[in-house]
Amino acid sequence: MSDSDRERDELLDQLVEIWRAELLLGAATPDVDFVEVDGSSLTAVRIMNRVRETLGEDIETALIFNHSTPRALAAEIVSSRN
Repeated sequence: MSDSDRERDELLDQLVEIWRAELLLGAATPDVDFVEVDGSSLTAVRIMNRVRETLGEDIETALIFNHSTPRALAAEIVSSRN
């Protein structure tokens, strides 16, 4: 496994936990869709803040709507780092 794969997987695990906590889900997977579970703008702001606090990544709320699963958001964040 490459360093970028490990980095993405670690980020993905953290994003899944953020999704679970902020969307008040009993469990979450890398493919749970923010929009499909009725994520709101306020929830997107809370996720954005948690991502900043937990991961040190500054993201816009639009990124959460445009990359609405933890898997998609992790890929976007890793891509923007490179």
